[in-house]
Amino acid sequence: ALVEQLDAALATFPSFSGSATPPQISQKLQQKILAADAIAKSWNDAYISSDHLLLSFWESSEEPFASFVR
Repeated sequence: ALVEQLDAALATFPSFSGSATPPQISQKLQQKILAADAIAKSWNDAYISSDHLLLSFWESSEEPFASFVR
């Protein structure tokens, strides 16, 4: 009975079917990472940290953070 209940519960969870290609990051996320890298370089930092990423999202006009500055 336990196995049947477990199978029924597992059947309710989302599953994946399709090709086995690895996931890729979106173009927008790639742009944010590049912007964060530019910020890090302008601050003479050796690596990208969370503050660089936050600022790259903050400076983007299409992000929700943009309304905080205006």
